[in-house]
Amino acid sequence: MHLAVLGAGALGTLFGASVWQGGGTQVTLIGRGDHVRAINERGVLVRDTQRGVSSVVGDGLTAVTDASQVAGTVDYLMIAVKDRDLHGALEGARSFRGRVGCVLSLQNGIEHDDQIRAVFGAEAVIGALTMEGAAMPLPGVIEHILASTTYLGEFSGARTERVEILAAAFERGGLRTDVITDVETAKWTKFVQSCAASGICGVSRLGYTSVTGTDAGARLYVRLVNEGLAVMRAQGFELGAHFADAARLHDISGMPEDAAVAMVRDVAGELLAGGYTGTTSLARDIQSGRPSEVDAIMGAMVRSGRRLGIDTPTMSAVYLAIKAVDELNVRAWDPRT
Repeated sequence: MHLAVLGAGALGTLFGASVWQGGGTQVTLIGRGDHVRAINERGVLVRDTQRGVSSVVGDGLTAVTDASQVAGTVDYLMIAVKDRDLHGALEGARSFRGRVGCVLSLQNGIEHDDQIRAVFGAEAVIGALTMEGAAMPLPGVIEHILASTTYLGEFSGARTERVEILAAAFERGGLRTDVITDVETAKWTKFVQSCAASGICGVSRLGYTSVTGTDAGARLYVRLVNEGLAVMRAQGFELGAHFADAARLHDISGMPEDAAVAMVRDVAGELLAGGYTGTTSLARDIQSGRPSEVDAIMGAMVRSGRRLGIDTPTMSAVYLAIKAVDELNVRAWDPRT
C-alpha cells in the first residue's frame, strides 16, 4: 500500500510517520523544502508525551517537495494543507488524477471536500476528521501534543473495504481510529466544537481551560456553541457522539445559559487540575504571527448561517476580531499582499 501525504506539516507528518511505523505501507511526504531535507537526511523525530521519543527512518519513507515527484500508483492521498494553501495544492496535485485510488482530507472546516471532489471526482473522496494535535518546533521534528480519535467513513454511509484497510493502517501506527457511517454528522460536530474552541483561544490568546475557567470566557464559549448548533441543525444535522467529552456540546445544548456556564467552568477546573491547558492550531498560528484558518473555521460558520438564515452575532464578532489580526499577519508573512 502506498500513502502520499500532501501538505506534510506537523499533522500530516505525524500521520505519515505513524502509518509507516505500523508496517506494510510505503509513505511519501510532500512538504516544504527545509522539512523535506531534514527528513531525507535523518528521518522524522517524533516526541510523544505518552510514548516518548522515536526516530522514524528507513526504506519506504521518503519526502519530496512537489507532487510531480511522486511516481507510480498512490492508493491513498491524504491532504493535510492549511485551507489557504488548498487551491494551489490541488492544482499541483492534478498529476495524481488517474493513478490515485482514494483521497481524504484532515483539514479543518466543512468546505474543502467539495473542492477536492471537483479535482478527483466524488467517487474517489472519503470522509476523514481528527482532533489529533501536533506541532513542528523544528524541521523534521514533530511534537504529538494531543491524542484523540480519527474518524473515517464513506459519505454514502456504506462500509467499504478501502476505508477498513486505511483504518487498519492507522491503528497499526498507534492512531486510534473508528470507521463510521455518519461522517457528515461527525464533521459538523467537530466543526461546531472547533469554531467555539478556536474562537475563544484566538481572541483571548489563552489556553482553552484558562479562558473557560473564567465566567466571561465560559459564557463566550457557550454562546459560540449554541450559535454553531443552530446552524448545524438548520443544515439538517443533529449532534453525534464524536469528540464531545470535554466540549460538552450535548449538555450545553440542553441547558439554560447560566447553568451551562457553571458546568463549563467546572470542567475547566477539572482539566486544569489534571495538567491540561489546551490550545488550537488557529491560536498557535495567530500567536506565532502566521496566517490562520479563520476563514475556513469561524468564517465558514458565519457564511453557512447567512445562507441558512441563522443569526450568528457572537460568531461574527469573534470572526472579525480574529480576522483583523489575521490580515496583519498575512501582510507580514507575504509583503506582496
